[in-house]
Amino acid sequence: MSFVTGRSYKPLKLTFHILFVDYCDVDKQIDKGIKMSSNFDEWNAILYDKVVFLTGAAGGVARYIAEACYVHGASVVLGDLDVNALNKVQEEIIKNTNIKEDRLLVVKLDVTDEKSIQRAIQITLDKWETIHVLLNT
Repeated sequence: MSFVTGRSYKPLKLTFHILFVDYCDVDKQIDKGIKMSSNFDEWNAILYDKVVFLTGAAGGVARYIAEACYVHGASVVLGDLDVNALNKVQEEIIKNTNIKEDRLLVVKLDVTDEKSIQRAIQITLDKWETIHVLLNT
């Protein structure tokens, strides 16, 4: 697996988990053998010290996913075209969680522009050296 930066990374072997059970058809997911958990400690173990990169993070469900990942110890990259909205999301996450650690990164990102993607990835790699999870929303 390689990113557009040219760096190579070994893919992680992870069990696929569904964080937001409310947004999926639970019976179909269970039939596929996908493990679901609402156990807080289990999510801490999965997300702690991981880097989660979210596109479209200024709106929709991504802001709630970002907050959940942050609460469980992940470093979170908020990517979107609207930097002002991203800054508000960042402020909301800090206010809602009362966690003031340096684990949130706001990056301007246009997913239709390769140079924008390269810049966002490079900013993330400069800060945390890796990306464990990429979620396009």
